[in-house]
Amino acid sequence: MPKATYKIHPNAETPFGSIDDLLAASMESNKPILIFTNDLRPNEYVAGIVAMVFEEWFVFKRIDPLGRADGYSCIPLDIVFRAEADTQLVNRITTLWKIQGDAHRALAPTETDLLTGFLENARQSQTVVSLEILDSRVYDLTGFVQHLDDAFVKIGLLDPYGTVTGATLISIDSITQASMDSLEERALQKLHDYNLKIGNLT
Repeated sequence: MPKATYKIHPNAETPFGSIDDLLAASMESNKPILIFTNDLRPNEYVAGIVAMVFEEWFVFKRIDPLGRADGYSCIPLDIVFRAEADTQLVNRITTLWKIQGDAHRALAPTETDLLTGFLENARQSQTVVSLEILDSRVYDLTGFVQHLDDAFVKIGLLDPYGTVTGATLISIDSITQASMDSLEERALQKLHDYNLKIGNLT
């Protein structure tokens, strides 16, 4: 599928004339929207708020369908083929989010490109991340960022039970989406911490 290149126009005169404008409006107003990025499942959406944009990437504060804070994703701008604001579904998720009162943890500002800064934030905070590789449309691996440089990132891999199963080295250029601090990733982190605690007691 051909991919367009989007640029954010924060001061656009027509608020929702393009996907670019809708993403910018979400960032400025702190209002949830839906984005669609999986061309193999065109009705699959992610709800959330645009937190920051830099060059070809943006960081998205995710909100799950029940209104819970669902971590952050770092996403290329050019894979968003559809976005929605102020629909019944968006309003439902927004209302549930307000009722839940669930806040996202703060992300440290980055002085590098967004993806590298995103991974460095995860490394410093030792937060579980998930990475999509080469446009696979799924998160291919999950774990802790152990090392990061300009070309590669080393991930300590976690299995579904929170056990470290080894490490892998990935070219940063091959990463096409990244996620951290989602509900699933927080569950894995708790399992990992529990395994360490039990291991230290036995």
